[in-house]
Order: sequence, then C-alpha cells, then structure tokens
Amino acid sequence: MNIPVLIPVYRPGAGLPVLARTLLHSGFDDVIVVDDGSGPAYTGVFDKLRAIPGCHVLTRAANCGKAAR
Repeated sequence: MNIPVLIPVYRPGAGLPVLARTLLHSGFDDVIVVDDGSGPAYTGVFDKLRAIPGCHVLTRAANCGKAAR
C-alpha cells in the first residue's frame, strides 16, 4: 500500500508521535505533518516526529489557518 497520511496541526499534544508511529505500523508508508505555526513551545513534539522514519514535518512560520494558501 502506498498511501500517505497528511495531518495538519496547530499546537499539537504530546500524543502526536504515538499516533504517527501507530499509522506507520498499520501499513501507511508516510506520515506528513504540517505544523501551522505552532511556535517554539512545540519544538519538542516536532523533533520527536522528525526522528521517526517515514514521518515528515513541514513547518509554516506563522499560523495561517485552514483557508490560507
């Protein structure tokens, strides 16, 4: 199965890396997390995600909301 999962997040909880691992172990090839400007307080969560093979983090500098381009 070559299906990626896309997860847009703003100020994620500490359980997001667990979710990413669960999805990858369930057979998804890639988990793509888009940080919508969560800020430096959430760097630890995103660092944990980056350390997971198959998990990719894209970061926006500022929160733009779901209608932004």
